Amino acid sequence: MTSVRGRAFGHCTALKSVEIQNSMRTIGDGAFIKCESLELVEIPDGVTTIGGEVFSGFTSLKLI
Repeated sequence: MTSVRGRAFGHCTALKSVEIQNSMRTIGDGAFIKCESLELVEIPDGVTTIGGEVFSGFTSLKLI
């Protein structure tokens, strides 16, 4: 698997952090949209494409 599909985790209220694996290349549209509890996302250098509204709807999100 080389991508996180669009809206894969959309509206997941329990998700607090995400570490995307080095093998991932693409994060689809709205993959984490409105995951209101999400505080930390680690994105490796290998990710070359990030879709629209992937991180929409957050108030305190830290991207690494």
